[in-house]
Amino acid sequence: MTALKMLVVPALLLAFSAPTFADDRGATPAIPATPGVAPATPAIPASAGKNPAAMQGIDRRIQNQERRIEQGERSGALTGKEAARMERKEQNIQKMEEKAKADGKVTPQERRKLDHQLDQQSRRIHREKHDRQRQGGRKQD
Repeated sequence: MTALKMLVVPALLLAFSAPTFADDRGATPAIPATPGVAPATPAIPASAGKNPAAMQGIDRRIQNQERRIEQGERSGALTGKEAARMERKEQNIQKMEEKAKADGKVTPQERRKLDHQLDQQSRRIHREKHDRQRQGGRKQD
């Protein structure tokens, strides 16, 4: 039991003290939290007004859909015309995203519109990849 304590206690100390030893060069100093007392000003990074976390999901979805289109073209599941049409639609969605980001804040309405367009594009990619049309004009048996 004593040997177990000798292993667990240092591990717990290390685990809970690791954040204080983290390299935080360039980081803004944190406001120490007092239990039960709300801070006078919220500890929100200045970039939060630009809504970066919300847009990471959009960016990831766009990248994923572009990868799916490229994979479909390589495998022959998408014809050249289908892939070109999909890529044009992806460019339109990216333009919508840039326009939404232009003022520095993506509104919930803009986010919903982008999500809706990405949902439609995702369904379109799936439908075209599985429509039995193959590269080279051959249909899959």
